[in-house]
Amino acid sequence: MTSRKAIVILSLIIVVLAGLLAALIKFRPLLDRISATSSNSIVKEILPVSEYTCLLYRYTTVVMHEESKKFNEWELPFTKKKYIYTYDGMMKLGINGKNISIKQFGQRIQLHMPPVQVVSHIIDERSIKVYDQTRNAFNQIEIDEAFKINAEQKAHMEAKAQSEGVFEEAQRAAEQQFGDLLKNLPGVKNEFIIEFVW
Repeated sequence: MTSRKAIVILSLIIVVLAGLLAALIKFRPLLDRISATSSNSIVKEILPVSEYTCLLYRYTTVVMHEESKKFNEWELPFTKKKYIYTYDGMMKLGINGKNISIKQFGQRIQLHMPPVQVVSHIIDERSIKVYDQTRNAFNQIEIDEAFKINAEQKAHMEAKAQSEGVFEEAQRAAEQQFGDLLKNLPGVKNEFIIEFVW
């Protein structure tokens, strides 16, 4: 008789939890619609910059994230969260112009160039397409987690661009653009050889 009571009580608990979960999922969009967001600037600063953009790198990537809460390396049931989405990103690669030094050796002008760096890296929020997203009452996706994953994705794409030779391509683009500019200056055209040192 006691085991039968335990089964009935356990069944009732499971039904109540399932009902609460269903209600949460059903009324979640309503809760989302009545929430409001407020944003105010706290610090405003305008500073001069001497960054020179020499290459624009556009990409599309797929982000897949899946995790569950664990206890002693065991995956806890009903805690799995997963999402898959794509987005378009844009990196501007360039150099800091104030770090360029110029030396002249006879008929040669030598430009010592600073290393190419990522001047800006943005994700186009309008391009985000979600293909799969699980909602879980016991392990929800938090906003700080989304920011962390975006930062990790940006770092991953920057490393990928560097390994694929995009930074070297930016160097060649800078040499072409600075070279064309300098060669057309009066007194330089047909009189000096322009060299770049990275």
